[in-house]
Amino acid sequence: MTEQEIYNDVVSIIKEYAPDLAEGKELNMDTKVNTETAIDSMGFVLIVAKIENKYQIKISDRQMNKFSTIGDLVRYIAKKIN
Repeated sequence: MTEQEIYNDVVSIIKEYAPDLAEGKELNMDTKVNTETAIDSMGFVLIVAKIENKYQIKISDRQMNKFSTIGDLVRYIAKKIN
């Protein structure tokens, strides 16, 4: 699976949990997950849980706290599944 495919999945999941995300707002690999997407900490936990389920991986709380951008999350998933 490519990083682009993972990115598309992650953005799709983020949009599910960010109803306040402005319609048409462009997300990219440098988008800060918590601040630029208006996702609160509970929303982020739900996003991570959905990602864990989708990719059959485990993301520790410690690792989860290291994610700043969408790119950080995408690269981590890519390493875990490839």
